Amino acid sequence: MGAAHLFTYPLLQQIARDDFGLADGDLTGRPFNQLKNYAWSQIGQIPLYEIYVREGFEAARTVVQRLVSKK
Repeated sequence: MGAAHLFTYPLLQQIARDDFGLADGDLTGRPFNQLKNYAWSQIGQIPLYEIYVREGFEAARTVVQRLVSKK
């Protein structure tokens, strides 16, 4: 999962900032870890990476948005 991690971790950080309103300080703590762990538990790093590489950022963003509730 090393290669996937190098791409999906920053991808999730960007989505966390843009779509879920996490501040930079949240990206090193529990709020981001909860989002990251939930997303990876639901889809996994490799499938998310494959979507990102094959279909692009917006497709990966859509998948994460569908997985994670904003409530």
